[in-house]
Amino acid sequence: MPYLNNEEVRSQTRELWRTCFGDPEPFLDLYFTRKYTPASNVCIIHERQVVAALQAFLYPMSFYGTVVRVGYLSGVATHPDHRGKGLASRIIDEAHRRLAKAGALMSFVIPAGEDLFGFYERHGGYQTAVYRAEVDVTDSLDDVPPQFEVEEPEEEAQEIYTCYRNIRRRTDLALCHDRASFFTAVAAWRQEGHVFCTVRRGGQLAGLCFARRRDEGQCEVAEALARTDEALDAMIHYARRRLGTSRATMRVGASGNLPGAQPYAMARVLDAPRFLRLVQQAQPGLTLDVGIGGDWVLPANNAFYHLEGGRLSLTGQMPPTLTTPGGLARMFLAGQPVQLKLMMDE
Repeated sequence: MPYLNNEEVRSQTRELWRTCFGDPEPFLDLYFTRKYTPASNVCIIHERQVVAALQAFLYPMSFYGTVVRVGYLSGVATHPDHRGKGLASRIIDEAHRRLAKAGALMSFVIPAGEDLFGFYERHGGYQTAVYRAEVDVTDSLDDVPPQFEVEEPEEEAQEIYTCYRNIRRRTDLALCHDRASFFTAVAAWRQEGHVFCTVRRGGQLAGLCFARRRDEGQCEVAEALARTDEALDAMIHYARRRLGTSRATMRVGASGNLPGAQPYAMARVLDAPRFLRLVQQAQPGLTLDVGIGGDWVLPANNAFYHLEGGRLSLTGQMPPTLTTPGGLARMFLAGQPVQLKLMMDE
């Protein structure tokens, strides 16, 4: 039986997405033109039909003072006629093998609903590791100060992406989009009729902001990065006025222990030894004995680890703490403000 070519796989994966998620055609046009690639797609083909698929993307992420590659799973879908056969598990497992081979330290997924957190824990070894809290970011300005110029740029200028990257990477435990991914998020944001604006001072780009109207009196800022607090306030004021709201809020990465924090994303470690070495480098005084088990997809992670004096070693003695790749991610991330922004999930 002849194979499907790349265009046939793309077209059928798009049709599967439409069947499972019901997203509007303009969004599908954008996603499958600018986001999807044959290399990112992991699928199962049955009788020349794509019956299960996901997209596994790589992103840079600041992680305890260094930049690592992490994976992100998007669009995990199984055709209704083929559910209950373990196909989702198969493509998630394959995605993790590919991501690990590509050097990804961890994998993230954002469940589309509360009922899916358990699904991804069973199928993928994930655990909830990223939380968000809503904070008020309303400015106190009467007008945009004259030294600032706020605009809604139409062009995908390199200086906009450079500004985003340079500011975003200052934050530890923050995922940073590459240029193509960033401007795809901008295009999707505009497609929904939301506000994307930038701010300049003295002709120099000083920040950028994504905002949308939530209800009659409130706008939600999905991402706002600025070189100064004054530039940030100028953009938020502009967005509020533009959207006709009096209040602005933002959902930011927060410790899971913070009152009001809500679960947002799940994670699992793909390379346990490297993950622990990076943690040890950031916390040289840390002493820890931990055992990793249950990773049938990447069995090299299963071992007993000892961290002490800035060194990581393997031990044959069962440690007091036993966990999974998802549990290891949760152990070091859930109490930290991890920033996953502009993931096109809302």
